[in-house]
Amino acid sequence: MKMLGRSVDLFGDQIGDSRDLISGQVITGASANQTLTYANNTKGFDLRTPQTVAYSSPTVGGFSAMGAYGMDGGVNNVAIHSGLIKYSMGPAMIGLAYENHGKGLYYNPSTNPQATNSETAIRLAGSYRVSGFKFVGLYEHLNHLGALQNVAYDNGNLAKATVNVYGLGVAYTMGSNVFKTQVYQSNPEGTHNNSTLWAIGAEHHFSQRVMAFVDYAAVKNQSEIANAPWFGGKEYGSL
Repeated sequence: MKMLGRSVDLFGDQIGDSRDLISGQVITGASANQTLTYANNTKGFDLRTPQTVAYSSPTVGGFSAMGAYGMDGGVNNVAIHSGLIKYSMGPAMIGLAYENHGKGLYYNPSTNPQATNSETAIRLAGSYRVSGFKFVGLYEHLNHLGALQNVAYDNGNLAKATVNVYGLGVAYTMGSNVFKTQVYQSNPEGTHNNSTLWAIGAEHHFSQRVMAFVDYAAVKNQSEIANAPWFGGKEYGSL
């Protein structure tokens, strides 16, 4: 799951990193609601899991597959299953990934008895290169974030703990310079909770090891959401 997302992100490890929206760590705005708090504590879907066994198949006719089983993964001792099927030939690449974080991920009978579902995600992404341009796109569906069926919003609405994310980007390489832009939109179930992440930047590659860049990124949030353009998929210390 993580590798597919990284392959189409034009701002990886920079501001505007697509993981600000695609990892699924923040679903709604700052609220003291207990159900909402647990939804915000999801570990996301771009994990570096310890204690993991993985298999990568050979490439046959442009097709390859990967599978991973995380025995712990830092997700409350619940196993993680992640898989990828990819086609890559010449200038084109397309991949489909699925990840499951197991039932009872955040279940606690005294504080969060509703957290009994499996967090799941499906991610579809692709890229195409032509005449110095690289076009990228991504769609994903996140379900049961925080192991919940529903989340409560500050405005009193109750909606499924489900998010759809869409992303598009283009980069143009001219000699040692790369000019790039991308836009991602996160659409959780419910109302007044969408986020749009937009980034534009330029890179200059002095060598294979040395690169300088300048980026600008911004997130536009509706009233019930609190995403930011600089976390890059890492844990949120606050909203």
